[in-house]
Amino acid sequence: VSAPYGLRDVDDLQIDCVTSTGQKGDVTITIPSRCGRGNTMCKDGACISVNQLCDGIAQCYDGSDEDARYCQESTRPPPSIVKVSPSIIDIQPW
Repeated sequence: VSAPYGLRDVDDLQIDCVTSTGQKGDVTITIPSRCGRGNTMCKDGACISVNQLCDGIAQCYDGSDEDARYCQESTRPPPSIVKVSPSIIDIQPW
């Protein structure tokens, strides 16, 4: 799994998966952060408080905390930003 534009590390990310047989399941991806609890990392590596995300004021030098791709009502990036490679992953049946 990759995210070319990065993923917000506020929470874990949950991806809904559908197998070729139509079975559905969730995969939880934990995004480790060196910034510590209650903080998130800017794309330039700086750490800011999660309360400063999408508040209309750029605290990150690169402005990534106000990126329009993430500053919407939804706190998750649009599905087209997350790419799974390989597109087929073998897992044990649920």
